[in-house]
Amino acid sequence: MQGIAILAVVTNAMIIAFTSDMIPCLVYYWSFSVPPYRNHTSYTMDGYINNTLSIFKVADFKNKSKGNPYSEQGNHTTCRYRDFRYPPGHPQEYKHNIYYWHMIAAKLAFITVMEQLIYSVTFFISYAIPDVSKRTKSKIQREKYLTQKLLSENHLKDMMKNMGVIA
Repeated sequence: MQGIAILAVVTNAMIIAFTSDMIPCLVYYWSFSVPPYRNHTSYTMDGYINNTLSIFKVADFKNKSKGNPYSEQGNHTTCRYRDFRYPPGHPQEYKHNIYYWHMIAAKLAFITVMEQLIYSVTFFISYAIPDVSKRTKSKIQREKYLTQKLLSENHLKDMMKNMGVIA
């Protein structure tokens, strides 16, 4: 049962980290909204959406996949998609950029911190709330005492019988 609880905590932390937009927003706000990455003098979310979209040059599609059903709507040379990759023309074209690696590190840190926080709270709650109430503990101790007393009296009676047979 404890193993299932641990698995549930880790799974929930991963779901929050990898499906929500909370961590990318915080990483952008605290790391990439100020110099040396942006020109803003204070922390801001200006430019966040543009920063989360990577650029793909349509001419880089393979010939097999070039069929564009929307060609009558205009000549598009680039496509924007949600990812953190270097743009076309960069020496590391279409590879993950530094923002992606910051994001992965922040997500893993979030998972670790959330996991440890929940385990700590669980530990303190289980320490503060006893498994057995004081009343039940005293009843168990009384029963144990009475059992010991009964056993010693029976042992004493057996010894007396044995002493009488020997004498």
